[in-house]
Amino acid sequence: MNVNLSLCEGCLEKQRTIDRLKQKIQSLREKVHRLERKAEAGPFGSSTPPAKIAMKANTAEEQRGKPGGAKRSRTATPNASKRYPWGRPVSTAADRWSTKSTATARSSTASRCAPKVLPKSLYGNQLVTQVVFLHFRQGIPMGRLCDQLGVGRGAVFEILHRVAALFRGVMGKLIGEYRHATVRHADETGWRTDGRSGYAWLFASATVSLFLFRATRSAQAPKEVLGEQALSGVLVVDRYNACNRAPCALQYCCAHLMRDVEDLAKGFPAEAEVTGFTSTLIPLLGEAMHLRGRPLSDAEYYDQARPLQQQIVDLVE
Repeated sequence: MNVNLSLCEGCLEKQRTIDRLKQKIQSLREKVHRLERKAEAGPFGSSTPPAKIAMKANTAEEQRGKPGGAKRSRTATPNASKRYPWGRPVSTAADRWSTKSTATARSSTASRCAPKVLPKSLYGNQLVTQVVFLHFRQGIPMGRLCDQLGVGRGAVFEILHRVAALFRGVMGKLIGEYRHATVRHADETGWRTDGRSGYAWLFASATVSLFLFRATRSAQAPKEVLGEQALSGVLVVDRYNACNRAPCALQYCCAHLMRDVEDLAKGFPAEAEVTGFTSTLIPLLGEAMHLRGRPLSDAEYYDQARPLQQQIVDLVE
């Protein structure tokens, strides 16, 4: 029996319009979903640094309008009995000469007979150590530090500049050690200095951690540390393109790849192809990340790593 399945041209055009509108609605739904996720997770998805997130998801409603930061008394002074790593309590004027009239003579005498004072210095090594440790290690602001120690801000800056000069030649040696490492890491994050926007760069190996504070996020900082000559070993990065021209092999961070795949799955929950891809790749990346922590010899590790790597490459391609 012959059945005529032909439709009139008007009905066919209506069906085509319905199909186009359905696709448009689905596309708009996915776009709205991605925008909502971006607003919730921040500008870089799950890789957004905490400092870039405007409001934490679990912040109580009554706390959302309040400014952050602990309330501290500006007149607070350190406990006289509190002890620090160098073994003596914090003091105020005890480690510096009390009068200008005797400062030069005492400094000169102390420099010759006592190792506790740097040559031509008005301040003892005890105070210098306190300034460096309390500001850079404990994070005490400069103004509060000066109030606590009873030292003028200009004098504190002079102390820090002098200490920096003593260690000026160390940076080059540490960079050389970093370049010769088999495995290196590089990363950066936003960092404000004196109210100006900038970036803090970290270059780390198993034995060295180098921090560079620069106004730019360009490739100039990696070039400054890595140089231009070819290096052995690998550089582990998060795929930020400033490191793409590094003079060595690159290893992409598996944790960042995992976040991107998870974001992809959350961004297209209705797409069967995306769901199938991400649900297969996520376990493989997880297995790759956990492989290094297992008690395996080098030979055993590579025996398991090679087929796992091939599975990931085949899936992605």
